[in-house]
Amino acid sequence: MKYELGIMKNVRRLLLGFFLSIILNSLFLIPANGAELYFGAPAQELESGRITEVGVFLDTQGEEINAVEGVVVYPKLLELQGVREDNSMISIWIERPHPSASGVEFSGITPGGFSGSRIYLFSLVLRAKKAGEAEITARQDRALINDGAGTPAPLTRAPLTLSIKEAVRPSRAGYANYLKWVIMGISTLAVLWGWRALWRKKQRKNTNPHE
Repeated sequence: MKYELGIMKNVRRLLLGFFLSIILNSLFLIPANGAELYFGAPAQELESGRITEVGVFLDTQGEEINAVEGVVVYPKLLELQGVREDNSMISIWIERPHPSASGVEFSGITPGGFSGSRIYLFSLVLRAKKAGEAEITARQDRALINDGAGTPAPLTRAPLTLSIKEAVRPSRAGYANYLKWVIMGISTLAVLWGWRALWRKKQRKNTNPHE
């Protein structure tokens, strides 16, 4: 009997230890919050030849970040027209956003850090060159937590895809028809102006017959 009681106690201890280890492991395996680098544009569809502005944003997802860097990349369907950084949350640029062989490189810090779901970094002014699906994303991106130790924050990225369509250009026949209507309109206005001048001249003669 004592032997059986001893076995039961050992089994209970083993089970208790097993469940405690599961609980502790699950606590330590809870994933940490991480920042997300993402992009925004007024519209995701545009015609070739059009210009759009794509903003680069950071969602800190609860973390306090004080440094961020990376390279924004885009396909040859798009052509960089300029970079804007007005109202950026970055207060000190180590490397201002600038074009390079690999994309648009950037690196900056903000002493004291920042947090939020829509932290504006900078924007790219891009021209759509030809039709296709153009994905804008980032590489070699990194964000540091504002903890005094430069701890890297888990960072994900959310690419943006722009759908570019060929611009609809008027045919030669349509353009010729348009010119015809323009000329007819101008001619009509000229005739009406002439009749108006004659009518006013006649009115003056009726008013003053001695002219």
